[in-house]
Amino acid sequence: MKIKLNTYNKSSFKSIIIGLMLSASCYSTTLSQTVPIPDGGFKSCLVNDYPALIDGNEDLIIAQAENLTGELKCVNRGIINISGIEYFNNISILDLDNNDIVNVTGIAGLTNLQEIHLNSNELEIVPSLSGFSSLMAFYANYNQLDNAPIFPISIKEIYLGNNSLSGTMDVSGLVEVSKLYVFENDIQELFGLQDLIALEELDAHTNELKQSKDLTGLIKLKKVNLEENEYENLPDFNLSSLIKVHVGLNMLTFEDFQPFLTEPIFPDSFPNFTSQLSQENTQLDTVIESSSWSWVLGFDQKITTNTYQWFLDGQLVYSTTVGELLINDVELADSGFYHCEVINSNPKLAGMKIVTLKHQLLVTPKPPCFSIQDIEIVKDIPSCQTIANIRLDVTLLGDTYGEISYQLESGQTNFVSTTGDFELNREGEYLISVNDGVCDESWLVPLIVKFDFDNCEPLSFSPNNDGIDDQIYIDGQGEAMIYDKSGQLIKSLNLPSYWDGLTNNKTQAITGNYVIIIGDEKSINIALIR
Repeated sequence: MKIKLNTYNKSSFKSIIIGLMLSASCYSTTLSQTVPIPDGGFKSCLVNDYPALIDGNEDLIIAQAENLTGELKCVNRGIINISGIEYFNNISILDLDNNDIVNVTGIAGLTNLQEIHLNSNELEIVPSLSGFSSLMAFYANYNQLDNAPIFPISIKEIYLGNNSLSGTMDVSGLVEVSKLYVFENDIQELFGLQDLIALEELDAHTNELKQSKDLTGLIKLKKVNLEENEYENLPDFNLSSLIKVHVGLNMLTFEDFQPFLTEPIFPDSFPNFTSQLSQENTQLDTVIESSSWSWVLGFDQKITTNTYQWFLDGQLVYSTTVGELLINDVELADSGFYHCEVINSNPKLAGMKIVTLKHQLLVTPKPPCFSIQDIEIVKDIPSCQTIANIRLDVTLLGDTYGEISYQLESGQTNFVSTTGDFELNREGEYLISVNDGVCDESWLVPLIVKFDFDNCEPLSFSPNNDGIDDQIYIDGQGEAMIYDKSGQLIKSLNLPSYWDGLTNNKTQAITGNYVIIIGDEKSINIALIR
């Protein structure tokens, strides 16, 4: 066989050679465009799972990263820094679940992404995703996000469970969302929820939701989880599509479930609704022995099929068919914490229980009790000291039942004495009361204690951890500002409090004189000695 070679003139051949050299030069330049990957976990993932993207120095080849399509997956690699991710602008799926990533601003240009997986990281913020027109699903459960990112209106699935979301979350524009998971946050309102006409699954359990909405327009809604919120009324659902509805541990009553009793999906489609909490706070009623006391529940007043079981300190004491507990002749033994557990006889409500708030009843002995005829107050308040020696000489009328004790109360601070002698270390207005173990009588005139620091040498303390004067107590209300002799603020405290000689920066203040300003009126000179 003969092979015929075409002939070229020298000029033509030279042009071809030069062209090939230029082409090779450009190709070499492209290959040499690399960037280092600073994070060891991210680099390890790329080296082991995507070796074609890495050169001999274990640097990222930019052109190769830009040409990668499909999925980039680096899961559970201990990644903190995703620097370099910005070159993967043609991938459609990014999976970085189960890492320690704090910052994902680098993904801002990856607008071709269809899925973003960031579950179980340390994220506090995510850049706006409004320009990600192809994004279908965003996963960021188990992070520390304070706010939801801005999503494109075309997004279909959002997963933001177990974050730090609070207040109002606006979902009004996400009309194509089919799955919304925002469980275990502190969200108080899902604004615009009723507009999500494509919604099929909603999981918002363990939040602070309380505003019931008309959700009858959500005709595709199949699964709803609203457990552990603060609903006092159930939202209105379109029952034609619902499969499961979780509403346990709210503040619902049997009255809220009446519209569902005739529906075929109830109760099988309502799992875990067995216990409802109407409230958690405790109320206190104080009554005199031998008088009457009643506790009227304010719910289910139109329901006639309830049974009310009343408990005192955890023990069943009464059972009624109306929501009222009446004790006509209370005794001292009736004192304690009451709560009510309500059940209903309708078979469809079997197992559901309403557990009410706790209600404390305090029964005081019947009269006569002693009375306070007069109190003579003797004060000894040395100048320039935070100490007040107080003596109460109390004249009582009537019989007493037990040992007399005297109490001085100011805010959350109480001082008790069996002799009437007190040593007080804080200023204030003190309410005086006398107790004999049964009766507790108060004196109408308060005791005023005020320390005198005018024309005083500075108070001193020595925070050297020797157990002697290591802290100084600063009395008062509001905020105290501590300045050094140059006028520099070194410490601020909420009062009343102790100062241990540390600055706001947690460093030790040096030996010297300081001024404590309380509000705009009072100043105290302090000498710190080390």
